[in-house]
Formats: sequence, structure tokens, C-alpha cells
Amino acid sequence: MKIVHIVPYKLDAYSGVYSAISGLAGALARAGHDVEAWNLSPWPDGRPELAAEFDNAGVVRRELPESSRPWSLTSAARRMIDHELAADIVHLHSVFSPQNNLLARRTELPLVLSPHGVLLPGSMGKSTLRKQAYRRLVEIPALRRIAAVCALSEAEAAGVRDFGYSGRIKVVPNGVPEPEAGVDSGALRRGLEIAPEARIGLYVGRIQIDHKRLDVIARAVSATPGWQLVVVGSDYRGDGARLEALVGALPGADRIHLVGPKQGMELAEAYAGADLFLLLSHSEGMSMALLEALSYGLPAVVSPEVEETLSVAGRGGGWTADGSSLADLLGDVATLPEEAWGERRVAAQSIVSDFTWEAVAAEYLSLYESVAV
Repeated sequence: MKIVHIVPYKLDAYSGVYSAISGLAGALARAGHDVEAWNLSPWPDGRPELAAEFDNAGVVRRELPESSRPWSLTSAARRMIDHELAADIVHLHSVFSPQNNLLARRTELPLVLSPHGVLLPGSMGKSTLRKQAYRRLVEIPALRRIAAVCALSEAEAAGVRDFGYSGRIKVVPNGVPEPEAGVDSGALRRGLEIAPEARIGLYVGRIQIDHKRLDVIARAVSATPGWQLVVVGSDYRGDGARLEALVGALPGADRIHLVGPKQGMELAEAYAGADLFLLLSHSEGMSMALLEALSYGLPAVVSPEVEETLSVAGRGGGWTADGSSLADLLGDVATLPEEAWGERRVAAQSIVSDFTWEAVAAEYLSLYESVAV
């Protein structure tokens, strides 16, 4: 089967959407399918390992001539779509992407869409008037061209229905790569000179303060002296500087480490060296960082909104907390006996034990085959 994945216009280089596309496209290519990834803007120069993931899996990367405006396609891009886009399935990723919609209008090929959590109720609560206007004028007409929508959870499937899509929806989770072998679990602690007796909380993702509740996390760690916080991620619209200023004004600021983005073995060392993963987002499709953390046996504290998407506390792999309860929870879990931590680690890994990209790709393939011409 020939499958083309469309990477959204100017997707953040460290977005989990890139990881999801790479994992799915790579698994399909390894299964013997002809897979391409078309980027609506240049492939990010700062992440050579991302390009290698596609290339090593046999996924052909292509790049449409970039437009200076998100609302238009260049004439060269239009010609490329008209004359070179050939596939059994074209898989669009994300919504509220004008260029996705323009591409969809130019092809009669079967289209599948993955919203990647954007249509969850918590996500739709932001910029409601602007998004609702865009929904009526652009997204709803474009959705009529979509043969099927791939939701990451039942919660997202309900959000897709509420948004106005009446076609076929299939729930398929994200996959998770195998943990790196031979990871030095002490490297993170040594590199940041964190004492052996201190507990380490880890956040991995975009530095997006309000949506990810990073201010809440930082204040909770500041209020619990036995904990240190490691924040791994890239800046999002200036929030990196805002977070740095916020942390600098907190007592115990020396226990909060903003280390920038990490990939490969360095990221694996962060997962393996932490005691707890922290994800208190207002909404989350299915966080790739959370899945990766669980695969390393790292228990997690998640917000009720994240728990609705992926049951972490309900399956024994961690706890839920909101802004008012996180500091107390951190104080409580710091004193857990090692046996209890061990049980949580085993439960964390079991949550994602079936989330291999090969299994996930097989689910997508069955959907592709059912809607392909």
C-alpha cells in the first residue's frame, strides 16, 4: 500500500506530533509498505536525529515549496500536489491547519485525519470565538472530504463528534518506541549534582506555562524541599524566558533545573534517572513523553484531564493531582517505601506494554484498507 503522511505547516521541531508521525510511518515502512512524509514547510535543521528516524526506516521525506503565509500554497506546491501526490491513502495530521485544508481540496485521494488531541474539550476552550468561526467557515467543509478520523482516545472521539464530524472514527493510541538499552540511570543526577537522597520530578515537553501548568509544578516543588525538578523542553512563544523568571523568584530556585530539549540517550537518561514524571496539562491528546516515561518504568503524576485520556492512576502507575494538591502529594509520596515505588514502576510499564508501534501500525493499516479506493 502507498501511504503519504502530511506534516503540518511549521510544526514545532520538538512537537510530539513529529514523534507520532515518525513512529507510525516508520512501522508501516518496516512492514513493507511504500511510505512518504510530505512536509508543508522545511524539515527542521536542529533535529538531525528526526530526519534519521524517517530515513533509516525507509520513509521517503519530501518537502513542498514553502509559502510565506499559512493561508496559501505556492504555485510550485500546487503543481507538486496536482502531479506528484499519488497514494492509496493520504494521512493528514492536526487540525486548524489552513494548508492541510488547501491540500485536501486539491486531491481526490482518500483522506484520513489525526487531530492529535486538538479537538479535546479542554483544548477547544482556548480562543473559542476564533476557533468556532474557523470551524464553521473552513474546518467543517474540509471535514466532508475526510474518509475517517483517527482519535487517540474515547475522550477525543467524543470531541471530534462534538466538533461536527459525522463520519467514521477509529480510536487508536499512540505507540511508544522500545526503551534505549544500556542507559546510565545515574547520569542525570551526576550531571546536575543532585544529592542521592533527593527525589527528582521530571517534566518533558514544550515550555508552555499556562496549558501545561508549569507554574503550578514549579511552585509545588519549591514548597517541598525533598524534591528537585528537571524541566526538559523547548521554548514555546517566549514562555521559556517567562518560566526562567518565575523560577528565579521562587524559594529553592536552585532545586529547579531548566535544561532545554534533549533527545536520544540524553533523554533516555532523564527518564531512567528521575523518580516521578509530572504532566498536569489542561488537555492532552496522548503525550508521547508520558508514554516514553511509563515505558522506562517511571511512575507519573497527571492531571485529571490527562487521566481521562490515559488511565495512569487508575492502573496503578501513578497518581492524579490538581494545582492545589500537588505539593501535598509530593510530600506524601517522597516517604513511600521502596517496595511501593517498585510496584508503581511495574504498573507504569504494564500500561504501555501493548503500545508498540508495530501493533499500532496494524490498527491504522486496517483502517486504511477499509477506506482506500
